Formats: sequence, structure tokens, C-alpha cells
Amino acid sequence: HIAELAGASLPDSYFALSDDVMEQSLNPVKVSSGIMAKLAVKQEAPVFPDSAKQNHASGVIVMHAIIRTDGHIQSLQLVSAASADLAISAIASVRQWIYKPYLLNGVPTDVDTTINVNFTFGP
Repeated sequence: HIAELAGASLPDSYFALSDDVMEQSLNPVKVSSGIMAKLAVKQEAPVFPDSAKQNHASGVIVMHAIIRTDGHIQSLQLVSAASADLAISAIASVRQWIYKPYLLNGVPTDVDTTINVNFTFGP
């Protein structure tokens, strides 16, 4: 418990980020899709394309993403898809998603993660 801190003079170096923290903020950190899903603040659902409905297509679209410190997707690459129509819809939707910044040692950090979009065909 500190009652008073008068007349204290601390050097600026006490408040500077260490080199290892600065380096971490420059390189994307691998984070699981489950953790990133909990940080989503805007997540519009993809449209199930009519052509996919007609073909009774369903399945998981897997994408690799780099998410910037501001929560926007910087890079999105298709890893696997159940169908091209579903992949196009998933990519169009996911590009608009926004996340809370991921903090590493209290510093917003770019994230390297996987995003899965599941399309289920049903009645």
C-alpha cells in the first residue's frame, strides 16, 4: 500500500516497452481459432448461396488469417473448402469481420489464426 509518492522522479526508461515486447508486437502471434472467435465484435453470417442449396452442398470452409492490432483482417487465404460457392460466400463475409485487439503482455499484437465457417444444409 502506497500512501504518498511525492517528489519522486522516475526516468522515462521505466515506462518504455522492452525490446522483446516491441518485437512481439511486430510479428503475428499464433492464436487458436477458438480464442479469436471469442474476441469477435462484428461477425456477419455468410449467405448460403442458392447454387449450393440446389446442390445440397455443406461443409467447413477453412481460412488462414492475419488479424491486425486494430482488429481488422489484413490477410485471408483459403485453406480448404467443401465447394467453391460456399468458399466465395465465406470469404466475402469474413473479410468484414472485426475483432477486439489481442493483447500480449498488455500490448495489442497482430494475430496469425485459422477461421472456420461451417455451412450446414438442412430443412
